[in-house]
Amino acid sequence: MLRARGAAGALLSLVLLTVLSSCGGTAEPAPSDKPPTLAEYRKAVEAGAACVEDAGFQTTEIREGADGVTLEFNIIASSDEISGVATACYEKHTLAVERAYFWSNIPTGAERDRLHGKLLECIEAAGVSGVSRADSEQALVKAMADQLGDNMTEALLCIDQFRTVFPEGMYPE
Repeated sequence: MLRARGAAGALLSLVLLTVLSSCGGTAEPAPSDKPPTLAEYRKAVEAGAACVEDAGFQTTEIREGADGVTLEFNIIASSDEISGVATACYEKHTLAVERAYFWSNIPTGAERDRLHGKLLECIEAAGVSGVSRADSEQALVKAMADQLGDNMTEALLCIDQFRTVFPEGMYPE
């Protein structure tokens, strides 16, 4: 997962997170039926960061994402400078492994129910009322837009933090 920091960093971070996380990409799937280990996934993220650095941009340390599953780093650049490089590096080095790792770490049963409840609490704390477990991800985002308008960043960050609750939007299979 790539993030950018700098002149337009906060906005670019959200845009890169949304765009790169939901794109199908062109990277080949991992050659094994066995899901990648955390070490294999970290190596793929490190290769993506090295690719960005080889293109002349500075990156931050790799760290665990807000969802507790994905790994991410920031890119220190403006949005105009990095967008194409970030996408190319991500698709070449990270996407296929990240997708397989992510899907192998989707919670089920009681753990998913617990995280779904925390997602709804987070969204409500961000100012959205009337959400329920029956709501799809699209219904939650619509409620955010309807109730918060242009001020929905905090509520959207809830979906980012709990992206394993609605994994379909992250990496469509």
